[in-house]
Amino acid sequence: MALSFESQQLLAPGGINDTRDTGPALAGYCNVLYAAWRGSGTDSSIWFSRTIDTAPGNSSTWDTPFQIHGAATSHRPAIVGFVSGDSKLPYILAIWKGKDDDQRLFYALLDVSTAGTSWTTPEVIPNGATSAGPSLTLSTAISGQIIYGAWKGEGTDERLFWSTFYWNPFSGGWTWDFTPDEYHTIPGASSMGPSLQYYLGLVFAAWRGRDLDEGIWYSTYDGKSWHAQQNIPGTASSYGPSLAEVRGRLYAAWKGKSGDQSMWYTVYGQNGFGPIGTTGKTQDIIQGTASSIGPALVWWSSVPVGGEVPADGVLLAWKGIESDTRMWFTLGIIGST
Repeated sequence: MALSFESQQLLAPGGINDTRDTGPALAGYCNVLYAAWRGSGTDSSIWFSRTIDTAPGNSSTWDTPFQIHGAATSHRPAIVGFVSGDSKLPYILAIWKGKDDDQRLFYALLDVSTAGTSWTTPEVIPNGATSAGPSLTLSTAISGQIIYGAWKGEGTDERLFWSTFYWNPFSGGWTWDFTPDEYHTIPGASSMGPSLQYYLGLVFAAWRGRDLDEGIWYSTYDGKSWHAQQNIPGTASSYGPSLAEVRGRLYAAWKGKSGDQSMWYTVYGQNGFGPIGTTGKTQDIIQGTASSIGPALVWWSSVPVGGEVPADGVLLAWKGIESDTRMWFTLGIIGST
């Protein structure tokens, strides 16, 4: 379905609105929106905030940001919500690349059942390393919750790797399953790394091509193997796409190719990505927006008051163009076409 986008607005959790050059990560869980971002300037720490009502439109609707103590990165982190296998309590998982030349991958957990602010001590993901930001998605298959993570290799290694984070009843804890081998490789290559989204029983990965290839590619994982990569025709991005499942539809959004800071989106249908509803377009521009990085996406839904009809759609958040380090957002309301 096509989206109708509202005018962009500043996103300022707790009045803080500076994200250097990486942009925020988003997650939605239990009717709460979460955001995480790298600090500004020389501040490589990771900040975190969440909504305290259903309208993400101004700083008063977001909790005061707080740091993930001991966490530092040079890129955008990734976050996802899930229910712990032992306590059945809701948690947020964050993963990130280390700061500067530290290409190790780290993770930490936050118990959000009591609106706490104390993350677990960051730990290293065994064997994981990247020169870019990672991605996460939650599988809600009948067999149980599994969190999938993905990232490009370290340095000049443009291979795409994936891993799982799952509850191990034998050890009584959550475990990463990753070895940098052929089995844990997604078919394709990227200079920026992939975005993940679980959709209709499949894990989708989408990414910008390698080196000078700014085309957008994707692959799907069916629980046994990854399918051959496919191109989204007519699309290009210098940074890469973000994915989100919204009301039974899979959406992708990205900034344009080199020199184009406008933002674009498409939707997945029976024949792949595009066309969008009855428009006949494979992709469409998000009017009135621009970014040097591209957006993060999450499903947003309002809670009705009185006789109001709930509205839902895609929440996009991003940093501004070039030297504009402010965070912005818009809501894409789902239409009937």
